[in-house]
Amino acid sequence: MPCTQTEVNRIRKILGDNTHARLSGRGRYRCFRRYDPETRKLVGNVRFSGLTKRLEACIYSKAKLPISKGYHVKRTAEERRRWKGKTAGFRRGTDIDRELSKVANSRTGKVDHPKKLHRMTRLALAALRSDGLKLVRGQHPVVRSSGGVATAIDLICVRICNDDPDTRELILVEIKTGYDKDRLRTRYKDGHELTMKTPLNSVCDNWCHRHMAQLASTWRMFVDNEQTIQRLHDESNIRDITGMLIYVTERDIEAHALPEWWANMSSRLVHSL
Repeated sequence: MPCTQTEVNRIRKILGDNTHARLSGRGRYRCFRRYDPETRKLVGNVRFSGLTKRLEACIYSKAKLPISKGYHVKRTAEERRRWKGKTAGFRRGTDIDRELSKVANSRTGKVDHPKKLHRMTRLALAALRSDGLKLVRGQHPVVRSSGGVATAIDLICVRICNDDPDTRELILVEIKTGYDKDRLRTRYKDGHELTMKTPLNSVCDNWCHRHMAQLASTWRMFVDNEQTIQRLHDESNIRDITGMLIYVTERDIEAHALPEWWANMSSRLVHSL
């Protein structure tokens, strides 16, 4: 049985009380800025770098990874209009993230008009429900002040622990749309696989590993907030905090739990950014 909406609202309040960054601005000037949850206002003019740009500069190789077209599916006229051209994949991912966040941040946690959601959004919601996950919050900002880095967690979910019904598990979900065929394809140079930079110099550079590095960094930035973790433990019986990478395609869903190796490596990873 999933967690109740009362539990979800309690966790959501704790997370809201400990949010220290917020997206601000438009277009090329859009960035994370320091935020005071008590006054609910932006503080000063401190700007944080985005996690993805830091990973590209400090961790990923210089290889341009392949992106092939996904499987052909029938789309509505609106989708054909919006999702075409070189940035079609980015716009599609943005639209799916927006729909999922709207559902996660709703007070009731219910979808008013499910048929109006895109099929990929419905697939993602169905996969989360089948795992017993209850949506808590979408696009939750996390920040590492010492490194000047910030990002947003796509979805935060909660479920009852299998071995103890009185405790809860919090899951940080990274959503990726597309990448149907090339998730594990690696570029080669002089007959050798290209790898990432230190501390991931033993990891071959492909889309799946890049996404896992992003999830591991986000997870570490969240669990390093000791004040939030302590409140979640004391007030909501949160015992474990884990991560999950979900690929959503036009045809199916593929989920990967954050492996222990990546969790152990996450501390060194964020310190290298």
